[in-house]
Amino acid sequence: MNTAPDRSASLDASGSPRTLPANVAASVNAAQQALDQLERSLRGAGFAEGVAAYERMAEVLMSQYLLHASDTPAVAGSFMQLGETARRLFGLLHPYAAVTRQLATLAAEPPEPPEPPEPPEQAVASGRNTVLAELQRRRRRGATAQLLVSTTGLPKAAVEAALAGLVADGAVAPRGEGATAMYVPADDPGGAPRGRRLPVSTSGAKENQG
Repeated sequence: MNTAPDRSASLDASGSPRTLPANVAASVNAAQQALDQLERSLRGAGFAEGVAAYERMAEVLMSQYLLHASDTPAVAGSFMQLGETARRLFGLLHPYAAVTRQLATLAAEPPEPPEPPEPPEQAVASGRNTVLAELQRRRRRGATAQLLVSTTGLPKAAVEAALAGLVADGAVAPRGEGATAMYVPADDPGGAPRGRRLPVSTSGAKENQG
């Protein structure tokens, strides 16, 4: 008995090779319909437009947590409850993100972007001044690198380079690590959470002494 999968002939009437066996084509079409429906649902619910608002919400909350939660147990409890809700949402969304990321590898590889030219020294200094001026304007509220990209209009790479130089020189102090790290002017007396030391690099001072 022939148990081979149901396949059409390898060549069509014109002699061209067929693309997919019938069962594979049906599977791909069903998956395409499911993903199209999921995308329409997410876009219809405003997922794409809501990203920026949720990013700003997270930045504000992380800043407030660093400033107040260590001194106020009741506030810390509220943040903990918020974190549990966020964890549940992450548990719901992450499997979908993992599946779509796996399927995204089937898409054609995007072309390699050209490497940006090295910015001239004047542009680097201008970027540092712009970032420092924005942080001094915000004072103890601080800002993440992503927020500085939005408020200064500088490219992400320029903001990250400016922050690295300002931290190394001791002009700016980071609070936290990673993408949610907040930066404040190092001379802002209210910028550091009470009872915590800021990890300010002293490499710039050592170079000046040498």
